[in-house]
Amino acid sequence: MPGLFTVMVAATVLSGPQLYILGSAWVYHEPILWGAVLAAAFNLIVIRTALSGGDLRTSDLASLAALAGLAINTRAPIGAALYLGTVLLIAWAAWSRHARERTEWRWPASGEVLVRAVSALARDPRISLPVLLLGLLAVAAGIVNFGRWGNPFAFGGNDYTYWAQRQANVIAAVSDYGQFNLDRIGIGVLYYATGIPYILKSVPPFAEFLRSAVIEAPPLTPLLTNPLTVILAGGGLYRLWCRPDLQPRSLAMLRIALIGHASAVVLILTYFNFAMRYRFDLAPFMTLAAFVGYRSLSMTAAGFSGTWRRRILIASVGVCVLGILGSHYVLLVHKVWSIGVPITVRLALFPFAPFAHAAFEP
Repeated sequence: MPGLFTVMVAATVLSGPQLYILGSAWVYHEPILWGAVLAAAFNLIVIRTALSGGDLRTSDLASLAALAGLAINTRAPIGAALYLGTVLLIAWAAWSRHARERTEWRWPASGEVLVRAVSALARDPRISLPVLLLGLLAVAAGIVNFGRWGNPFAFGGNDYTYWAQRQANVIAAVSDYGQFNLDRIGIGVLYYATGIPYILKSVPPFAEFLRSAVIEAPPLTPLLTNPLTVILAGGGLYRLWCRPDLQPRSLAMLRIALIGHASAVVLILTYFNFAMRYRFDLAPFMTLAAFVGYRSLSMTAAGFSGTWRRRILIASVGVCVLGILGSHYVLLVHKVWSIGVPITVRLALFPFAPFAHAAFEP
């Protein structure tokens, strides 16, 4: 369905967080954008290889390792996700390349068999190159972090003085619940899916429950800003895990990549600060799943009658238009909300987003 491809391109360019994050041209947003670019390149390599039915070549694994290394030096959640995905893909590729010997690698294995297996992988130059790249770029990230924060494993500072001036519960949220806490996942899912926690954060008795997180930005839901991506991503996940229609090798690659991206989703959902800009860190997972859903829809629709194909296209256009309009409105709201936008512009746009009044409160 060529028309559906056009709709997908329009939805990608004109809706979603890739659009409304542009409401503020802060340098702070640059690493988020670069992280998305590196993750998109990562997904492109995985998708191209998976749909071709081939194996990941050494050059592919090296490229994935380089993208992961650059990402960890750019945007920590995305970098961690790409590192995990790359390590898993390297392990899977190593197993596939030495599959002829896997009958000797049964678990539990003897010490001699394990040594022989590890030795075979270590001598494989096709595996050692991407592993070396991952190691070197991780060391580079550690050097940068040590120079900035005095700790090679720290990706940010611990001074929340500036944040505390704008959000009263920052210090309490971090000191009482930590920077990352699995107990926040439920709140995070509700926030990024509906925005409801923002509405309830000052309403008893919900305020006490929500004090574990700093909840920024007016409420919004991706069902209004990028509904096509959400629908196709749901279809893609269903296809990958419930009704697969790809070769086992292709399924393995896509599933492993999504597991890697899921780690970034978990990090964002457990982080103490929920913000509009962090929605872009969920994009690598959503876009990869949505592409699988798009492929599945296109192949299924090819067997439908012309009438049904037109109906699917019309529905897709309608959902795409909804996302474009919703995203542009959120772009306006972001301009009202962001302190990086000149106050004259914010005040001029405020009548169109009166619920963002908290942005002007001290």
